[in-house]
Amino acid sequence: MQISVFVPPDGPVPVVTWLAGLACTEDNFTTKAGAYGIAAELGLMVVAPDTSPRNDDVPDDDTYDLGQGAGFYLDATQAPWATHFNMYSYITHDLPSALKTDFPSDWKRQGVLGHSMAATPRVVNPATGLQKSILRRLNTLEYIYAMTGGDSPSI
Repeated sequence: MQISVFVPPDGPVPVVTWLAGLACTEDNFTTKAGAYGIAAELGLMVVAPDTSPRNDDVPDDDTYDLGQGAGFYLDATQAPWATHFNMYSYITHDLPSALKTDFPSDWKRQGVLGHSMAATPRVVNPATGLQKSILRRLNTLEYIYAMTGGDSPSI
């Protein structure tokens, strides 16, 4: 997985994780929005992961909305996707765990933002049809639930 991280010099600092939209990379937000300049001014760490794994051994598809670049921040459950496409676990567990040990960050002051497919990532429970939002406080593992039958409002 590719990731773009900006850390200002005086830490520990608050963390903003930016989840990109469909087919974007870890560089779209940070480059196009000039995010690092603003983060430096505000004293924020910016974490921008790629939207999915990309490599020769990662399954892909000819359509833009399946395969590399289209992780949808979910954990895949079926072959051939389940081996590599575990984006929910990556965003909510693996990535924060690695960053907490490697960077001077204050995860008690953090936020998760996104656009397009990442604006309101959610997981649908097939048994109930209810949706659970991926938005959560990473430091306490408390979830914010979006229990709706339809689309959740964009934040």
